[in-house]
Amino acid sequence: MATSSHSNQHKFTNRLASEQSPYLLQHAHNPGEEAFAKARRRDSLFVVVVMMVS
Repeated sequence: MATSSHSNQHKFTNRLASEQSPYLLQHAHNPGEEAFAKARRRDSLFVVVVMMVS
């Protein structure tokens, strides 16, 4: 589970930090909304790659 002191060690912390799922928590420090906002400001493309691993 993410704690506030733990999130201070990362450059990004997104809304997933408040989730309970271990899968979602492992992505809590990915640059989510900040990256989309930056792409909008720059009027640039944003490529999203989705991978499924079993």
